[in-house]
Amino acid sequence: VDKEKRTGNRGPGRYSFGNASSTGSTLHIPLFADYLLNTAGCKLQPLLCLIFEEERAHGPICTGGGGDFVLGGVTENQRLHADLTVKKTCDVLLPPPMVSANFAVQDITSQNGPMRIVPGSQLTRGELSENDKWWKSWLYPIPAGAAIVRDVRTIHSGTRNLTQHTRYLPSIEFVSAKFLSLIHISEPTR
Repeated sequence: VDKEKRTGNRGPGRYSFGNASSTGSTLHIPLFADYLLNTAGCKLQPLLCLIFEEERAHGPICTGGGGDFVLGGVTENQRLHADLTVKKTCDVLLPPPMVSANFAVQDITSQNGPMRIVPGSQLTRGELSENDKWWKSWLYPIPAGAAIVRDVRTIHSGTRNLTQHTRYLPSIEFVSAKFLSLIHISEPTR
């Protein structure tokens, strides 16, 4: 983190844990894997099984860990975006191709960079113009220890962090077996 320039890898003062790692994930870090996947992920298992109920044989498949953090003193909101757009054949309501469980490791308030989310936008293929209607669609208050489970196609963004402290929101991602099979690239036969 460049404390002076604060350029970020997700916008000014914003950083993605996954993008900052050479593996694209954080689950190779023992504390991330233990706390996020083993401890918190196990508590989310019943909800994840409901979300991926159509795929009872496989259930949710963990594909990685990431999330983000925003430095204190960031006065700009991130642009609205979706983390994933998929082919129309995969663009179904249930099961979603991928969900993310973001974990509040500290209380999320209106001042420290809560997530802004556009409800019901998971099937818009990432296309939505910003307007006043979504400007204050922020998720707060969220107590430390809570999780935000969302379809990653849902349009969202980070908001400004007017405090002096960094706000952390690590995550783990789960995909449906069907989606994983569609994006799997098989090796050529020799």
